[in-house]
Amino acid sequence: MDAAVAVFFTMTVTRPSIAGLASSGQCVLFSEKVKRVEALDFAGPPGVPGAPRGMYALHAKYGKLRWEQMVKPAEDMARFGFLVSRGFARDLAASSALLADNPALARLYAGSGGRLPLEGERISQLALAATLGVIRRSPGDFYNGAFLQSYVAAARATGSDVTVEAMRGYAPQFRETIQVTQDLLISHFAPTPGGAVAAGMWTGLATDGKYRGAAAQARPALLADTQAKAVAQSVSGMNEMPLGASQSGASFVIADQDSNTVACAFSMGRMFGSAKPAGDTGIVMAVPPTASDALAIAPMLTINPRVNKMFFAAAGSGGAPAPAAEVLTGLGTMIEGKPLAAALAAPRSHWVSAGRAVSEPQIPLGFVNAFYCPEGLVSPGAEKPISVCSVEADKRGFGLATR
Repeated sequence: MDAAVAVFFTMTVTRPSIAGLASSGQCVLFSEKVKRVEALDFAGPPGVPGAPRGMYALHAKYGKLRWEQMVKPAEDMARFGFLVSRGFARDLAASSALLADNPALARLYAGSGGRLPLEGERISQLALAATLGVIRRSPGDFYNGAFLQSYVAAARATGSDVTVEAMRGYAPQFRETIQVTQDLLISHFAPTPGGAVAAGMWTGLATDGKYRGAAAQARPALLADTQAKAVAQSVSGMNEMPLGASQSGASFVIADQDSNTVACAFSMGRMFGSAKPAGDTGIVMAVPPTASDALAIAPMLTINPRVNKMFFAAAGSGGAPAPAAEVLTGLGTMIEGKPLAAALAAPRSHWVSAGRAVSEPQIPLGFVNAFYCPEGLVSPGAEKPISVCSVEADKRGFGLATR
């Protein structure tokens, strides 16, 4: 679980367009030691950054290394500089009009000569480094200490109605997951609207054999019908799933050799959130996501409880298509027997409203990071080695997969 904390804080530096300190979200996690799956909800109230305290809760319950070891590398990158990735460079270019209208935001990422950097150029974020230093030394200070007053004043200056009391009173929650049983496996979904949609789709497609038995040409219509029913049953008052922002959040999946696994999804509401930095904190305020974009918070994790091993984990981003994209990846691997890379690359479709669906390649439909072990994740030296597992990042985006 330590790696998940370190990855999040690193993303706040290297991809702040989609995963800033102001993010909210959820994780679904499996601990081999306690042999249970649970969800971690860190959706803070408006103006309250949920993710830092969420990551601290994850570390406090499951971490092994010291807290400062998780935060210091990101702090050093922000202070001493990092190379702009292709993904962040594309985000900056796609948001050029937004950045031009918000010079305070543009200054956070300015490179040489005050211009926006290109891929491979080095930039630093000194204001963010200072805030990460506060979090590294004492995460409580971020929500309760001297930093709190300055942050609330700066946030309110952007138009937020966040209060000191809201910051002090906020606490992430560990919750029960939504569970769907299929043969010997149990798939766990985040207890969110998007998780409920994904669970409904998995129930309708995987558990009763409908997807396996459908002809290839019939599967898009089956998917659309199942997605429509899952939305109607899971999300009150929603009778459509507009595409929304194509990249309004971020996700990752991490597993270790002991089968401990975490799948997390984050959102700032839209790319660069509100586009309003909170004073000199380096934090860009988030905005509440639309009902459609909020459906992207839907990480899932599949285990065999008899042997306490993880078989599949996925987390997505990219608005409303994310739950279906995760489910399709799971169907491709666990039901059709495809390699993970092939399941991720398969064309996707998405139900928008009655009588209307969209299909790739006209637009990318979700971005998924996934981990798949056909025989379960087991430790090195065991009868079935870890090498049978695969981890992949969606080629539709600019993610990274490594072992």
